[in-house]
Formats: sequence, C-alpha cells, structure tokens
Amino acid sequence: MLLINNKRSSVYERTRPDGRVIEIRRNPVPDGGFVLIFSDITERKRSEEEIRAARDAAEEASRTIEAAYRDLKAAQASLIQAEKMASLGRELAVLGHAVLLIPPQYVKPYVKRGKNDRNDAEAICEAAGRSGMHFVPAKSLSQQAQGMVLKVRDTLIGQRTLLVNPALSRQRIWCGRRKRGG
Repeated sequence: MLLINNKRSSVYERTRPDGRVIEIRRNPVPDGGFVLIFSDITERKRSEEEIRAARDAAEEASRTIEAAYRDLKAAQASLIQAEKMASLGRELAVLGHAVLLIPPQYVKPYVKRGKNDRNDAEAICEAAGRSGMHFVPAKSLSQQAQGMVLKVRDTLIGQRTLLVNPALSRQRIWCGRRKRGG
C-alpha cells in the first residue's frame, strides 16, 4: 500500500503488541522515491486520551450541576409552599381556630391511587378521621427559619459533594497513570 502512490504524503498509525503507538510518515522526494519517518507517539496518544477523559468528566460534572440546580429550584418551590402553609396555620391559630397538622408520612398510607389534589385531600380526611392519629403543632416563625437554614445548608453540602467527587476521581486516575508511566 505504501508503494502504490509515490507522489502523495501519508501518515499511518500502528499499535505494537507491547502497547506502544508508532506513527509512520511517508513523504515523497522530488527525484522519485520517498522518506519514511517512524515516531513513537505513545505519550501523545495517552495525553490525548487523558484530555478526552477530563473533558468527559467536566461535561458529566456540568450535567450534575444542572440537575442539582433543578433540584434546588424544586426544593425552593416546595419550601415556599411549606412556608405559606405554616404561615396560614399561624394566622388561623391567631384567629382562634385549632390547627391540627398531620405529618405527610402518616397520610401517605391512605393515598389509594395516583398523586393529585383530589386523592391527597381524600387521604388527609381518611387519616384525620382515624383514632390515635398523631398531630403535630404548627412551627413558630423562628423554628421555621432554623429549619430553612438547615435545609439550605444540607442542599449546599450535597451540591458541593456532587461537584468535588468527579474532580477527585479524575485526579486519582490521572495521578495513578502518571506514576505507572513515569
């Protein structure tokens, strides 16, 4: 195959059984004939693979960050809803009504079908009518604020972990390769 076309330059790569990658360059000379240049490009190929792996890890970390951001937005919306409900409970208590809150984990066994408002309301009524149901008091404003601080802190720690773990994993792989190769 090298002898068929004497007038064009060409480059080939071959991997030897020992794992080394050899680049073969064929360059024609003006008087006819050609020059073959053999180069060991194993390190360059290894570096390219490490760069490709680092890029893939960065893209995966980016997807993880985006997912964490979406989760944070959903948690924020849920927190806002919980804040509204707690505020409503406090307002009703000020007006003299008895506010009875049922923890969601106690209502969940009474949900019969899919999750929607009608089925949730039916499950709450069923749970509230049971004897021995455990009710909890509405949280005060300071208790709710402390809970929000803890929730945000836990979320931030989780996001930090999601960001740092891929980088640490990539660093260990890179360090391990460098030690073996060098």
